[in-house]
Amino acid sequence: MNRYRKTSWLSVIIVVLLGSDHAFSENNNRCDAPYACIGMVIDSGDPILIQMGHEMSKMVTDNMAGTVVKPTAGPIANVGRLLSRENAGLSVVPSDMLQYTARSEDPKLQKADRYLRFIMTIGRKVVHVIARTDIRSLDDLNGKRVTMGPDNTALWVVSNNLLYLHGVTPSERLQLKPVAGITAILLGNADAAFVIGDAPMGVIEKLSAMRQAEELTVQTEDVHMLALKFPVKGTGYRSATVNYPGFAEKVETVAILPTLVSYDFTEKSTPYFRRRCRELGKIGNTVRNRIEELRASGHEQWRATTWELEAGNWEKDSCFFGTANQQISSQSNTGVEQSSQAPSGSGRTQERLNVREAQEILTRLGFDVGSADGIVGPKTRAGLRQFQTEQGLAPDGILNSDLLTMLRVQEKLAPMSLLLQPSRNPSSFRLQKAVH
Repeated sequence: MNRYRKTSWLSVIIVVLLGSDHAFSENNNRCDAPYACIGMVIDSGDPILIQMGHEMSKMVTDNMAGTVVKPTAGPIANVGRLLSRENAGLSVVPSDMLQYTARSEDPKLQKADRYLRFIMTIGRKVVHVIARTDIRSLDDLNGKRVTMGPDNTALWVVSNNLLYLHGVTPSERLQLKPVAGITAILLGNADAAFVIGDAPMGVIEKLSAMRQAEELTVQTEDVHMLALKFPVKGTGYRSATVNYPGFAEKVETVAILPTLVSYDFTEKSTPYFRRRCRELGKIGNTVRNRIEELRASGHEQWRATTWELEAGNWEKDSCFFGTANQQISSQSNTGVEQSSQAPSGSGRTQERLNVREAQEILTRLGFDVGSADGIVGPKTRAGLRQFQTEQGLAPDGILNSDLLTMLRVQEKLAPMSLLLQPSRNPSSFRLQKAVH
């Protein structure tokens, strides 16, 4: 080996083994430099947590330490990335995440309790269960059809955990978003749907208002809010009581706690791990000393943020709290496709009216389908596919009676802000998905 090669390899070995602070000092105040800041992976589908992540990063990032927000596909992906070799040391997951990872068939996820640590809870989200009236308890969901949110979402994790805790095995686990899941119950295609969010939750309040909507041919009186009552100690849940206007008052249920966790940088005693532990300690010190600033100027959810609550069986992170020894480191839509047989004159008229109504609703929901002419052209079919994809359905672009009813229900449940947003074409839709 010549002298030049010896020198090059020696330089690499020195940087790797020593983890010299000088090797990073030039870019320590720039989170876009490799390994300059600790990656904080957050579900891109939760804009509130994304905003809070950026607010925290802005506060804690200086020339000594910092964080950078990295959007992900959901909490299961978050854990996978924390346990990978990626520069990811912080994440937000549901407080019951360890229950899910303990049962996972993925050997890497099974190690979550060994390598991940608790930092703080960020507010709470209530678990709502909408069910047909013949379902009186979670036990009644054995052998039934349950909508549980798309795979990898917090809703998927929580609903699977709750069913497991009660020993319930559904006949189908439908991966539908909340509105599509509620609609499936109203159409008789599901028996119960899990939803997590605020209390009371807007989508459920609108469901109650729909009982008076005579133009909808769905049986809203055949559903009710299911109670959830069980010992919560050590589970990652907290008891909650919710009033559901139009349904019932003081319904007992549970809440989960979105939880900021970290990789355990005391797990190894390498220079890199020791440096990361020191940086996480500085971040923790900043957050603890300046939390009131975040509560005053950041998202209102900061006011419900604390490191004092228990969150399941999580162990506290010793680096963040400054106590570490520095030497240790689908289900597809089941509607039937329209018949290929040519309809009668009256049938063609009704079909065109249905298409026009669907086009008008899609336009109000922000989908670009062109003019409402009652003809299913390329733009309309693309809009139908896009809508189906958003609802977790098979995107076949076919308008049938179930899909038209779902569009009507979606318009009733959609927030006013969505109805007022500009039309979105497929490219802008992909951009929104990437950003949010």
